[in-house]
Amino acid sequence: KENLKVLAGVIGDNLTAALNFGNQDDAQATLGALRAKQEIVSAAAYDREGNLFASYTRADLPPESLPKSVSDSSLVP
Repeated sequence: KENLKVLAGVIGDNLTAALNFGNQDDAQATLGALRAKQEIVSAAAYDREGNLFASYTRADLPPESLPKSVSDSSLVP
């Protein structure tokens, strides 16, 4: 569990620059690094307006239906 926290921190740090510069390719590549952890099924990065910016879904699964915006997510109160 601690390893996942560290990984999340590293991914978050690397996504910051991609988001700040509007570089979706870099954000996509950063999230793609999550394939190294089989237990991670999907992940997403959202821009300042809450819109989907980049996403990752494990290759052996059907594409994850991630919310297109934060406001579409049932996870956000």
